[in-house]
Amino acid sequence: WTQGMFDPCKEGIVRTVIAATMEEHEQQSKHQHLEKADFADAITVSRDAFLRILNAEYWILTDHGALPVDTDVLFNLLASVDHAKDYVETGLADWDYLDRLFKQETLCADKCGVYTNIVARVFTTGLRDIVTITALCYIEALTVAIGRAHRHMSGACLEQVTKEAQQNLEAAQGFLATIDQEDVSMLRTWQLCR
Repeated sequence: WTQGMFDPCKEGIVRTVIAATMEEHEQQSKHQHLEKADFADAITVSRDAFLRILNAEYWILTDHGALPVDTDVLFNLLASVDHAKDYVETGLADWDYLDRLFKQETLCADKCGVYTNIVARVFTTGLRDIVTITALCYIEALTVAIGRAHRHMSGACLEQVTKEAQQNLEAAQGFLATIDQEDVSMLRTWQLCR
């Protein structure tokens, strides 16, 4: 029976089938590559659209008085969106920017906190309050932006953007949990009273 496997007639058929299968596989591979490229483009556009929604939320918070305009809070939040727009091909990087900024400001506040004079204490308290308000505003705006994205976007891209935004939200909430909760409550109350 092995002799039939190598029959020249059947070998030609096998080669034809293999060639056709290889050609079909190459076409599928090209098609899948194009689908992956299309998805990559679509997710990039979706991230950019999400960041625009988030940016708008910051302005809405400002209009409602929940985001203080006489501090660096708005500037920092808008800068995080600008930073993230540079990385839309790889993910939502707005929290990465804020996290690095918060670590720098916290380090600065900790170093200043060593000094006992009143100016250093006021500076340190003010810096920590700005960091806390920025984190609170980020969480609020991001939560609303996720909801708005679900009203304006759909599909696999929305799922991916939502997943990335949720990860950022959890990271921001984790950061906020490290801050004195009495200070957080006081600043939330201040926001609600505005």
